[in-house]
Amino acid sequence: MIRSIRLFVFAAASVMASTALGCAGSAGDDAETASEVRRARTDAQVQRAIERAAEGAVYVSEADVPYGWVGASLASRPSELTTALVIDKLASYVDNPDGARLHAKESSFEEFAEPGECGENTYPGPDECAKTEVLMRALKANLKGLKVFYVAPYENPTGDGNPTIFVIGITPEGNIGGVSTSAVWT
Repeated sequence: MIRSIRLFVFAAASVMASTALGCAGSAGDDAETASEVRRARTDAQVQRAIERAAEGAVYVSEADVPYGWVGASLASRPSELTTALVIDKLASYVDNPDGARLHAKESSFEEFAEPGECGENTYPGPDECAKTEVLMRALKANLKGLKVFYVAPYENPTGDGNPTIFVIGITPEGNIGGVSTSAVWT
């Protein structure tokens, strides 16, 4: 019994000491606190943060279309985003005036977010790449399970054409959130 009390007192003292040291404010503690705050954010706060980060960012193709917020409420948190779920919940964002059957192709966020050539005398240049990088960091910081979906009313959404591109993940409240843009490929 006395041994148990000593262990309890030692454990309690260790917790109090580590808590006191943690309050000193090391860089690791700041990152952990920021992470906890991020998890406590609402979908509305995440939407505002991503919309601000998207300002001025464009998807570079033959049309250079800006990114805009997309979202959809879900009845329950999905384990992952699938092409079927994306088509079901985000079809209204796709340019499809004839109501044709939509097709989707999934890609990794990491591959999509990888910066391309951003030389001083090229397009996109350093300014365009910096704006896109800010957006990609905001998406990664605020959404879980990020994926990229190319959706179009034709068989191969990553071939020639004008697909809608969704860069989306799961919001803190378990919904779909992220950005969309379009590409023009000929």
